Amino acid sequence: MTISWAHKSFDELKNTELYEILALRQEVFIIEQRCFYLDADGIDINAVHLIGYDDDADKKIIAYARIMFPDADNLQNYVKFGRVLVDKSYRAMKLGKLLIQQILDYLQNSTYTEYPIKISAQTYLIDFYKSFGFKPQDEIYLDAEIPHIDMIAQQ
Repeated sequence: MTISWAHKSFDELKNTELYEILALRQEVFIIEQRCFYLDADGIDINAVHLIGYDDDADKKIIAYARIMFPDADNLQNYVKFGRVLVDKSYRAMKLGKLLIQQILDYLQNSTYTEYPIKISAQTYLIDFYKSFGFKPQDEIYLDAEIPHIDMIAQQ
């Protein structure tokens, strides 16, 4: 299998790509995890969308994450990524590690390298994110009834 990666702004997404991304996010977060929340939270418009395509399956989207940068008013002092997912039929291939490495590589080449990276991780993934240099911060909290913890890494 050949995987290609793209980083796109909201305006660069084709309608069909946006539809496929939203459908995949709903499948993973709402259906699989039985987590009922408003996915269309207004953040996508200003985010960078990292997309992994299966080139051998007609460019099917198989991995995804959105990346957010500090806003113009500097209300955040970190870079953040979220909505991290791998299509269920591809998870046995350990693409999650490849996806996170793609995110970190992209951020290393961004203009925001002086900012730490902050994520809201589901607690069962703490060790996974630790392997990439993330450290737990604060305490565990519920987000849509799923235990999460903030984690931070330096670029």
